Amino acid sequence: MSRSLGQVFFVLGIGIVIFLLLNISIRPKKEYVLQLNPSKVASVTLKTATTDLNFQRNLSGVWVIVSQGQVHPAEERAIQSYCAVLARMTFVEKVPVTEFGDDASKSALHMGDTATVSITLDSGKKLELQVGRLSPSGTEFYAMTSQRPDVVYLVPNQTLSILDREPLEFWSRQLLPLSTTTQKISISDGQKTLQLMRTEKGWTDLDSHLGVEQITAILKLLQAQAFSNFYSESVVSEKGLASYGMTLPDVEIRVSQDGQSEQLIQLSQYNNRYYAYLPDTKSIFILQSGAASRLFKLLHEIVL
Repeated sequence: MSRSLGQVFFVLGIGIVIFLLLNISIRPKKEYVLQLNPSKVASVTLKTATTDLNFQRNLSGVWVIVSQGQVHPAEERAIQSYCAVLARMTFVEKVPVTEFGDDASKSALHMGDTATVSITLDSGKKLELQVGRLSPSGTEFYAMTSQRPDVVYLVPNQTLSILDREPLEFWSRQLLPLSTTTQKISISDGQKTLQLMRTEKGWTDLDSHLGVEQITAILKLLQAQAFSNFYSESVVSEKGLASYGMTLPDVEIRVSQDGQSEQLIQLSQYNNRYYAYLPDTKSIFILQSGAASRLFKLLHEIVL
């Protein structure tokens, strides 16, 4: 009796396993708008009515942001998260493009008017996502991809919110990433100026006032400057630079790369906060107070 019961349970167990395996195999694989492996992305360009953003891996494999002709190190985790969301962009419906007429991408659906995302993979293969107008329901956007030009996707509004991003959101939090191409640093409070130059023997003070240890301390503190948040151009334009103590900045720093490009950074201590203003971006950065206070103290003690 027990042997027969054991055989029954054995057969039943085998049946359950087979059922589960069959159920898994026939379960439809979740489909996304883009067929994309986020780890294989080499560059992404996003264009909307208000944003023109490009991030890419440089020759060293490091992510950088290219915006308004300026190159800045990127926050790798932010880039990875962005690519992962792109790869998992869902849709509520897909419709044959023929249902919208012969020229859907340029007329009825206004493809690209809302956003265009261009992706290049490590292999050199290129993908494109174009987002058109809102659907009549007002809850989805029409979208098309270069991978499936035969269909139109209806993508929920909230899914596309990832496209509405400020380039500064992807910046490395390090404000002054000095590198081997950095050739000259000028620091001024409007009255006194310190000029540091890279030579074959290392960094030197052009006026010969500072020693190696003092120069090294300044360089380390400059590289330690990081921002915790920022105010974009639109906010700064509305409030005005005076709201951040930038009518007359406490310190101006000019960083020259290869003797060609120069970056200007203005610093101020105002209302118990430390701010940095980058004219190239027309944005204000809130500096992390610890490193900023040490930099201000050092500059006033031995430089300015």
